[in-house]
Amino acid sequence: MNELAEVFPVNWWKKNDSFPNLAYNSISDWKTRGVRPANHPKLRLEQYSKIWKFNPNWINSLIEFEIQNLPLNKNSNRKNLNIGKINQMWKKELGDVIGGSRLNTLWTDACLPLLSIIHKKDYFATWFFWYYGDFPITLKNIASEAGIPDISINHPLSNGHLQGILEYCIKKNILG
Repeated sequence: MNELAEVFPVNWWKKNDSFPNLAYNSISDWKTRGVRPANHPKLRLEQYSKIWKFNPNWINSLIEFEIQNLPLNKNSNRKNLNIGKINQMWKKELGDVIGGSRLNTLWTDACLPLLSIIHKKDYFATWFFWYYGDFPITLKNIASEAGIPDISINHPLSNGHLQGILEYCIKKNILG
């Protein structure tokens, strides 16, 4: 994808919304063995193209999102961080081209960290409480069995919780 970004920059995608196959075919050594069909690079490029077609200004709109810069504390939750509102705006900007956990993964792994750098603000609390994205079902089961968190309106399973469980499992070599 890095090589692809160098050959096909943002301006190319803005102007060529119907050519994801050209981008895909320009790379001869895609590593697709063992990749789930939903994660295939060709599908991802088609989705990316659809986002640009739906909203050619989605990056500028994203940069303009107003996200509270609140510290993580015991009173933090999705409601007082306006996560539901931001999530709805985010979905609207992308026109439901990408949905569900994939949309949340894109937000927590790419967009929110980039916005933090662009705005020079710490969005850790928002990142922590954001809806979890793509995680192995094993981690969700570990969280549930351990009672982490007490899944309720005030303490929903979130990105931060699952990241913490993943780190713990890696350190303890639980996942193999």
